[in-house]
This record gives sequence, structure tokens and C-alpha cells, in this order.
Amino acid sequence: MRKARQFNRRMMWGMMAMAVILLAVVFGMYYWSMRNQQEKQKAAQATEAQQDTLTVVIEE
Repeated sequence: MRKARQFNRRMMWGMMAMAVILLAVVFGMYYWSMRNQQEKQKAAQATEAQQDTLTVVIEE
């Protein structure tokens, strides 16, 4: 009985550690993807600002 309790306790701590690691990975990937998305939006806005148009009107 004592060995079973010891195993269950170790298993519990192991699963809790795995859950913490999993949450850290998930939120890390979420943060990374949001940062990349913001950088892409800033780059798109910068290219839109650089695309000045020039209209030439030729009168005959």
C-alpha cells in the first residue's frame, strides 16, 4: 500500500510539472504568433505609406 501511495504521489507531481510545461509552451507560441502578426501588420502599413501615386494629366 505504501509503494502505491508513493507511486501515485510521484505520478501526481510529474503530471503537474508536465501541465505547467505544456501551458508555458502553449502561451509562448501564442505570444510569438501575436508578435509576428503585429510585425506583419506594421510592415504592411509601412509599404502602404510608401506607395505614393502620381497622376499625370495630359491636356490636348
